[in-house]
Amino acid sequence: MKSFFTRIQNKFSAEYSGRYVATIMEEVAQSNPAVVKALDVKGARLVTEWSFQIGGKTRIADLAVLDKEDNITMLIEVKFEDHKNPSNHAQIKDYLKYIGKNNSILFLCMSAFRLLPEDQELLDSEEQFLLFSNYVEKLNQQNQKKHDPAVKMLIDFFKERGMMMQDIDEKLMKKMMIRFFKPHKGEGKQQGNRDMIEGIPSTLSALMQNIRIISYDLQNIIGSRTSARIDFTLLPEFKIHESYLESMKEDGKVHDEEDCYDGKNYIVTPAYWSRSGKKAYRNGGTLYVYARHSFQSKSNYPASIDYGMFCFVGGEQSAEIEIQLYSEIRGKKFDSYDETEGKGKVNILSNRKKYSKGLLSVIRNAISELLSEKKNGIYLKENKSHLTTMKEIMEKIDKNKER
Repeated sequence: MKSFFTRIQNKFSAEYSGRYVATIMEEVAQSNPAVVKALDVKGARLVTEWSFQIGGKTRIADLAVLDKEDNITMLIEVKFEDHKNPSNHAQIKDYLKYIGKNNSILFLCMSAFRLLPEDQELLDSEEQFLLFSNYVEKLNQQNQKKHDPAVKMLIDFFKERGMMMQDIDEKLMKKMMIRFFKPHKGEGKQQGNRDMIEGIPSTLSALMQNIRIISYDLQNIIGSRTSARIDFTLLPEFKIHESYLESMKEDGKVHDEEDCYDGKNYIVTPAYWSRSGKKAYRNGGTLYVYARHSFQSKSNYPASIDYGMFCFVGGEQSAEIEIQLYSEIRGKKFDSYDETEGKGKVNILSNRKKYSKGLLSVIRNAISELLSEKKNGIYLKENKSHLTTMKEIMEKIDKNKER
């Protein structure tokens, strides 16, 4: 079931999402100061729709932070589902003009997503921008001891909106891989409807939400001007008996009204059951969940960096799942790939710090391999902007390690 705050928000247009989030933050802050404390600002309470004058016009801040004497210490603009609104640019400019004339007041833009590059570049410092995913992480840490129910409801709301790393259940992960890549016959007891209807879909959703949050952390290091595209890929493996293929090739006729050999390709539909009369069935496979940043160049040949996780399950009946982190770089006539070694653990996919660190390592290794191979170097010289980009990313990763 969806959280209380989500059920209410669904009754409103996305146009008012920022105001809605600001309102519930104000209400919860009245009973628990952790909501304000997680903003890392001196203040006692929050108020919504704080108006101020700038350049002969009235602007309304979604939130304002007030101290114990009701003096304003910070203005907050909330961007939840309107981070690409064309009016954001002028809006942020007015905020910055106002605090420029009122040095005792700070400005903060809280957003569910990275802003458009032209809007992000307006901000004077990193302290003026806060992703909700970072805010919720701090709020959750502060609520671990007190367990305030209202704060828990607020955290659950953000979690449902993909603003917080999700826990990945290893048992559900295995069930999902079995259903994707292995024949159902002989795979243990029949699964309950709840796992099939809720557990498996929510596991895939959690994997994609988590890599999206990681992509926010890595976007500045990678230097992409746009948010990453989040996607997944299924690569199944099949077991097909050689004699079955030979019989298809000999007569070229349709087998079981589905399978045939057209003179160039075998067309085989795997059996649902591994022990059916058919000679083809699923025999394991790999699930990739990843973020992709694309880069343009003056030569109009784009390049991309993919990074994320892959999970493999073999065809054996007792096969366990294997999890790795990976990165792949592709461009016209050049490519590079790297992955972690050994069998990874499921819990790294829920740990923001370890997940990010592991991905930065494989991204760096992939770039290093790309730059060291002669054949890649030849083509990179033809696309100097890509060569420069890769070197800059390596430098940023190395600086990030030193922090």
